[in-house]
Order: sequence, then C-alpha cells, then structure tokens
Amino acid sequence: MTDAQGLSLWIRLENDPSPEDVNVPPECTHLSRLAHHLKQQYDILKDVRQSQIKFILNGQLQRMATRLDRIDTTDEKPLVIRFPLSDNRISIRMYSGRNSRTTMIPHYTDMWECTRQFAMQAFEVLKSDSPVNFWFVDNKTSTEITNEF
Repeated sequence: MTDAQGLSLWIRLENDPSPEDVNVPPECTHLSRLAHHLKQQYDILKDVRQSQIKFILNGQLQRMATRLDRIDTTDEKPLVIRFPLSDNRISIRMYSGRNSRTTMIPHYTDMWECTRQFAMQAFEVLKSDSPVNFWFVDNKTSTEITNEF
C-alpha cells in the first residue's frame, strides 16, 4: 500500500513465525534501499552486510533493483528477508541407508531448506512421490537439532 508517508509492506524475517506490517519511508524506492532501512530497524541485521540480505516473494528470489511500488504483499504472502546468521560455513554429513554425502553450506536462515534440497538431489530414494521425513542430529551429542539457534 502506498501513501504520502511512503509504503507499507508485510515483511517476515525468515524463520520468524509471523510477518509484520512495516512502514517504509518514501526514499526507499527499491529493494536495495529497503535493505539499508531494515539494517537500521532490526538488531539482528545490524552486522549483516547489505549485499548479504536477500528478498524472497512468493518463493522467488527478487532482484535488488526491484521497485517497491511493484511489490504486492499481504500477511499471508509477505516479503521474506533471508540473511546470514554468522560468517560460518557448516559441514553437513547425510546418510540414507549405507550411502552418505557431505556438503558445506553457509549459515543462512535458509540452511535447513538448503540441506533438504541437497539431500533430495543426492539420494535417489528421496526423489519418489512419497512424503519424506527429515530430522537433524548433532553427531557429537546424538541430540536432535530442532532449529539453527
């Protein structure tokens, strides 16, 4: 929604359960400027380089040059903000039966989805139409990992 004060967008930080309606100042005309604005508004983004912030709308990565007045968001279809949680890369070893694969992924908010996608590509048995259940376990402690925090 546009008004004289700027825009109003539904935004959800990836992995947050709910979106929020955010007032965007008029000088934020493109996603690149919105990234700068969000860094000032959210403590979790303060140390994130602007170039590391990604915008996802309806499951599609958006270009930073995308004009905000062309983005239509709702509380059910918010603009999702993806960002790194640290500068670390995570080594992941996956098993399916006796087969194993290893990969390194960046510690971003979408690390679980990246892991699932890698597993789906790596193991033929997961390419079936049957539902697939994933769980993550810390090898050192044998503890199930429920989220990246």
